[in-house]
Amino acid sequence: MPTLEEMRRMLREGEFADKPEKPKQDVPHEVTNANSTVTIEPVKVPVPVEQMPGAAMPQPVHSRISPRMFTHKDYRTNSNKFWTFEWVNSCDIKFRWGRIGTAGQSKVKRFDSHGAARNHLLAKIDEKLNKGYKESK
Repeated sequence: MPTLEEMRRMLREGEFADKPEKPKQDVPHEVTNANSTVTIEPVKVPVPVEQMPGAAMPQPVHSRISPRMFTHKDYRTNSNKFWTFEWVNSCDIKFRWGRIGTAGQSKVKRFDSHGAARNHLLAKIDEKLNKGYKESK
């Protein structure tokens, strides 16, 4: 499982393992200079694993980084809370929060795009960390 910093980097950079690679062109072409013409043959490129028959597609980043749980414990103020998120799909995030030891409350938040969901999630994580929440293992 990626660390919190790796998760933030993946979300910021929009790094997705499910983006297909662009196919290589395997057409010979000619290079001409003043003295000669050379035909360059294409190099055989190995087939990416995800394009092999029967190969499992890698999971998108949103399914590799969830669910994550953050807790806030301060016994002086009787604070014993949790906050967690889980990607439902690339545009929906399920948030759950409450007192540790209870089921808490939950809400699925829908967004117009994955970018909007990612930005909201990064803001929420920063908000929780600034309030003193720590990631639970």
